[in-house]
Amino acid sequence: SFDTGNVTKMNAMFSGCENLDTLYIGSFNTENVIKMNGMFTGCKKLTALNFNNFDTRKVEDMNTMFSDCQGLTSLDLTTFNTENVTKMSGMFSGCENLTSISYDPDMFATDNVTDMSSMFSGCQKLDTIDVSKFNTENVTKMSSMFSECQALTTIYVGDNWNTENVEKSEDMFHNCLALVGQDGTTYDEESTDKTKAHYDEGGYLTYKPLFLRGDANGDGEIGMPDVMFIVNYILG
Repeated sequence: SFDTGNVTKMNAMFSGCENLDTLYIGSFNTENVIKMNGMFTGCKKLTALNFNNFDTRKVEDMNTMFSDCQGLTSLDLTTFNTENVTKMSGMFSGCENLTSISYDPDMFATDNVTDMSSMFSGCQKLDTIDVSKFNTENVTKMSSMFSECQALTTIYVGDNWNTENVEKSEDMFHNCLALVGQDGTTYDEESTDKTKAHYDEGGYLTYKPLFLRGDANGDGEIGMPDVMFIVNYILG
């Protein structure tokens, strides 16, 4: 059997497998892995990845983990626990057909992350990016974080969005032509660094409160799933 229980490094494991279109990783034991940077980089034909049994609690490095996965249209990372991750640079960069990224805000922690440069760079089909649960107080690098996201209209941030310690932010919003801030501020090619990374007047971002009244299931939206959540809670 393919026993990965003692493996600590899976960085670049499938990197450059350009013709790989199917990959089953459901049996992987990743409980001791600390490095996953570049794990799927350049897997251009992969159309889906299932992380149901993936344990990322000890992972520290996720740089370029999905970089240039051009065949992926969606990513479900709701099982990812990123409490020990410090590096997310280029994590989704070049995923040009990606239209959605799902994660559990209670598990996808960014408290220890210092590098988010190019994190979403080149995600040309994402029209909304929700980082409202991100804590960015320790981030020092945000260069090109959202660059070349040409369909992007809205970036949601929350109370823990903080750029005070960011030292590098050049081209953070480069070529985000459709981006509009909370007050209606539109993209200006002359202003693409962290000076626009806020939701106050003149900023490119939109504020999203951590909790919405009526949002029972905590998915950031109000609708029938919230009703079902309450009913199921009452009925046990």
